[in-house]
Amino acid sequence: RQRRLGRLLSPLLQAMLARADAIVVSDPTILESTPALHPHRDRIALIPYGIALDRWRPRAEDAPAVDALKARHPILFVAVGRLVGYKGFDVLIEAMAQAPGHLVIIGEGDERPRLEALIAARGLQSRITLLGRQPPQAIRQHLTAATAFVLPSISAAETFGLVQVEAM
Repeated sequence: RQRRLGRLLSPLLQAMLARADAIVVSDPTILESTPALHPHRDRIALIPYGIALDRWRPRAEDAPAVDALKARHPILFVAVGRLVGYKGFDVLIEAMAQAPGHLVIIGEGDERPRLEALIAARGLQSRITLLGRQPPQAIRQHLTAATAFVLPSISAAETFGLVQVEAM
């Protein structure tokens, strides 16, 4: 579907790119994997993603919630992102059938009903929690308590999972 739409919109995209003073990309792989950008290499600026470090650093005030999570789930996997197909959450859910521990997926999206059905079909309701949208403090607490952060992306559409930097 995107390929057909891309061909249809290509003349408009090329006209827009030709008029731009600069084109910003976050990673060199985006330039290499996007043919529409190739003719405009001379005007491309690379500006990597950044994050607000203080927002994601563990805090003393988080300790009770982090300790409670660790006590409840000694092996805790945490994944964060929009619940869309290319994020690979369905693959992660399937993998949990073979892995020990508990998985918390933080995020909302159109795939939620399908993921809930998959969790139920695999009998994993007691081992996987779809937590939905959460404030930064709750995300930080889960990431701090996690045994491992998981980025199950399965597509090149995920050019850079900024959440992996936040998790670090």
